[in-house]
Amino acid sequence: MSRAAFYAHFQDKLALLDYAMLCKQHELLDLSGEARPRDLMRHMLERIRDDRVFYRELVLNELDWRFLEVLSGSLSQFIERVRRECPTEADVEPSLSSLYCAGGMANLVFWWVRNDFPLSVDELAEAQNALIEGSLGVCLPTDARTCRHG
Repeated sequence: MSRAAFYAHFQDKLALLDYAMLCKQHELLDLSGEARPRDLMRHMLERIRDDRVFYRELVLNELDWRFLEVLSGSLSQFIERVRRECPTEADVEPSLSSLYCAGGMANLVFWWVRNDFPLSVDELAEAQNALIEGSLGVCLPTDARTCRHG
């Protein structure tokens, strides 16, 4: 691509990175509508693992705040979906508990990428699901139709 063609579409390298991150966020969010709640984390982790070069470059080049922002936003929307499908009697505002859980989960994924994927996708997904269940006080449904409270 020539320099002129690049600048016809993007103001600078950060604008290109912003566009790439937006595309990755849409990719992760698209998963949330089709996956069973227990499987969503595994699907998201598989996407990140499969595109490890992109995500590791973000982390290693200290652009991790963009990665965490995208990941936290995607996870927060997923957790809000779980809260709608499995309401609890918790006294905490749902959006606050979603942000709280999403921040911790995003940091675990960040750790996973930075340390070159020391756990398998299934191991990290199960840990993430257990943390969601413990934090929200719900059992994640095994399919889209069942919701059990913990």
